[in-house]
Parts: sequence; C-alpha cells; structure tokens
Amino acid sequence: MRKAILFLLIPLVLFGVDLRVGREVLFSSQSGMLSFDNIVLIIQAISELLEYPPPKIVSNENFTALEFNDKVIGYDGKSMILGEGKPQTEFLTPKEFLEFFYIPYVYESNSYIVPECMILNLRKIGGSLEVTYVGNPAFIYRMSGDSLVILSTGYVFYSGEIYGPGETISRFRVRGYEIGKVLEGEGKDVVKLVKAGEGKKILMFPYGSSLIKPLSPLGLGVILAKGKGSVIVRPPAPELKGLDIESFENGKKIGESLARKLGYTFEICPVVGVPPGSTYLLVLLKSENDWKNLAEILRELSGIEKTIDYTDTFDSLPVLEH
Repeated sequence: MRKAILFLLIPLVLFGVDLRVGREVLFSSQSGMLSFDNIVLIIQAISELLEYPPPKIVSNENFTALEFNDKVIGYDGKSMILGEGKPQTEFLTPKEFLEFFYIPYVYESNSYIVPECMILNLRKIGGSLEVTYVGNPAFIYRMSGDSLVILSTGYVFYSGEIYGPGETISRFRVRGYEIGKVLEGEGKDVVKLVKAGEGKKILMFPYGSSLIKPLSPLGLGVILAKGKGSVIVRPPAPELKGLDIESFENGKKIGESLARKLGYTFEICPVVGVPPGSTYLLVLLKSENDWKNLAEILRELSGIEKTIDYTDTFDSLPVLEH
C-alpha cells in the first residue's frame, strides 16, 4: 500500500511565491516571506513526508527554540535568531529557510520545490532491482532497449541530484531480460526481471482489483466491469511528458478494434483505477456472452497468445456507471 500524505496549505495568494513539496503547495504569498509560525508548519509537513526526524520545539517563558536537521532557530516572539553573530530577523525568504536547514530544492517559475521523494538506495540483486525510498513514489520503471530505466514522474532526490518530471533517474543494463512485475511495499519496490518475451501476456482483472499494477511493455492489461458496452483507454498522463505515448497508441489501436468487434462505443477518458504508462483497456461489458468471448478476441487483435484471467464469473464483476 502506497502512503498518501495530506498537506495544510498556508493561505494561497495568486501570482506570489510558492513553496511546494512536489506539486503540493505548502505556502504562497505575494511577499514571499516566512514567519516563524509558517516555518514550524512547513517543517512538520516536510518531516512527515520525507521521514526526517520530527522537529523539536522547546519553549521557555518568552523564548522558543526550533531544532530540525541539526540546525536551530530561536524565536523571542518578535524576531528569529539564526545563530551566534547573525542578525535577528522577523521573516525569512523560502530560499533562506531551505538553505539554513539543508533542505534540497529547485527553483522554477516563482516556486521553490522540495522533492516529494528521496530514493535512498538502488540495488540489483540477481534477477531483481530493489528500490528503497521515502516520500511519495514519484517514479516509474520502463524498458529502453536492453536497459531498465527509472523515470521521474514528479520531483525526486537521488544521489545528490533532484530529477524533475520525465527525467531519467538511473538505468541498469539488463540484456536479454525485461520487467516482469513490480512488488510495491511501504518504502520499497522490488522489480522482478524475466527473460525477454515472458512478459508478453494478456492479464484480465475485475475493476478495483489489488492485482492491477504497471505491466511489462509487451503486456496488455484489461480491466473488466459490467456496464453499458464501452471500451475506454486512458489518455497520456501529463506528468509522464510523452513517455507513455507508445503504450497509449497501442491501447487505442486494440481498443478501437475491440469496440468494433463487440459493437461497443470507444472512448478516450481519464479513469480512476487504470494505471498510467502501461497498455490497459477498461471494458464495460453488456453481457455474459461478451465476457466469455473476450479473451479469444483479445488474442486475435493483440497477437498475444498467453492469457491470465483473474475474473471468476461475469456476475462477480462490479457494475461501473460511466
């Protein structure tokens, strides 16, 4: 189960300066200045997401000390004290704040952006790649030639660098192998590699199944529900910056042909529950007969012979209104 983080937005003012974690705005103002209270809230959010040791706040009469990442700010109710010999100040800019606490960031379009994810370790063990991280997993795995590539879908910190959307974080040469499946855990992914060609299979799932995951580039995923008779393909995801165009075009080609075969409508629509970046179809079946014939039609249209069906019966499929 991936961890979701909710953020508290400190009042948003349009056309000001933002401080973000990934795409989530933590602070925005026209002046771009942070008060001591602002800094406390921002640090609490950042430490929760990136699993830093939480900040320590010690108050004594009219003085408060905030300790985070081995740095301390004092506050006397009017001004912040950044250390011996440094001038007192009522406010800090986001740049001053981030650099004082050694928090990595990039500056883009009036926004100071803290990475939403830190990859701690990449380790290839036998036929697997183990990825250890903290934060939101803003990255995906793709094959490029004979290499397994890790691509950023957000802002990711790894080995002293910040990688923005669409950038290559790392690549591993895996000649003769491809991505078989990805086992997702809390703070750790294990990418299982299989011999090239073994990932070429059709996988059929009921809508909402926990088994729905990113696929091998050679695979086809089909998510099933009962409905009005539609074949739906998810459009390219903006955050992937064109990296999923090939899987989208492949899904569109198969989906249009499947819709014609079944007499269904074909749609391109963003749908919850359909993973981005893999070739997936969402099929809303009208009848049990269509469900029984589906695997054979898909094999014919895709040229993929191997099929694994995780659906039990037509009646067991959920109903999805669309």
